[in-house]
Amino acid sequence: MARFDWSFKVLVGWIIGLSIAYSALSIIRHNHFQSGGFDLGIYDQTVWQYA
Repeated sequence: MARFDWSFKVLVGWIIGLSIAYSALSIIRHNHFQSGGFDLGIYDQTVWQYA
């Protein structure tokens, strides 16, 4: 049981750490205007026109 508790904590730690890293990289990329916001606006407008 002790080994399972230890490995589960490591797994949860990795998941949380990678989630934070991915979120930080996404925010940095968006702040540098490389996220493709222009394309998102075009497709959003298309959906609104068809609705």
